[in-house]
Amino acid sequence: MPYLKNALLMPVPLHVDRIKERGYNQTSLIFQEWVNKNSLKWEEPLSRIKATTPQWLLRRRERRQNIKGAFIITRPEIVKGRHIIVVDDIITSGATLDECAATLKSAGALSVGGLALAGGLNLKHL
Repeated sequence: MPYLKNALLMPVPLHVDRIKERGYNQTSLIFQEWVNKNSLKWEEPLSRIKATTPQWLLRRRERRQNIKGAFIITRPEIVKGRHIIVVDDIITSGATLDECAATLKSAGALSVGGLALAGGLNLKHL
């Protein structure tokens, strides 16, 4: 776990409308205890500005278009020069993690990895 100790972990963010609907970000709930127990660094400088259709409802080629431009960095100083691991509950096509990685790299992240509880990998930016 040495790589994790030096990395900054963050969840895939939900749009504010989805947070209002659910009342929580399930990915944050899933990973928070593990992050705390292992004294890992957790920040949330990534924000979702676009309300998107749930990826699992879309065909593979529609997913990239759906998620394109969905994220911004709210605190670039936290991201610049860091190794980052984006966590999510499930990965389907990898389009969401790819878009998160592209956004984080454009803000100066040194590297971006992904960690999900379930799914397969087919990632372009990670």
